[in-house]
Amino acid sequence: MDIQVTVTISNKLEEILNNLIAAMEGKIATQQPVQQPVQPIQPENIPIQTISYTMEQLAVAATQLMDAGKRNELIGLLGQFGVQALTALPKKQYGAFATKLREMGAKI
Repeated sequence: MDIQVTVTISNKLEEILNNLIAAMEGKIATQQPVQQPVQPIQPENIPIQTISYTMEQLAVAATQLMDAGKRNELIGLLGQFGVQALTALPKKQYGAFATKLREMGAKI
């Protein structure tokens, strides 16, 4: 007893299968993927928030250092900024002074 199976396929599927067989046998050249040029990623401009300090904040931080026994270092720091007292410090130098206080161990 013979069993016969008939499968009907579309012309497009037949073409695809024939191309696949030919490619596997090396009869036709396969298409190499084309590498797209890589677009460099542009960095985003991230807004930077500037922190401003008040005389009160600087005074509290300076007091922390005085309490920690760093009175002489604090006087030296004031001298580096060209002032003898914190109240004589120009506002435009508050940020730099706060950074130095932080480096000395103050929490500001």
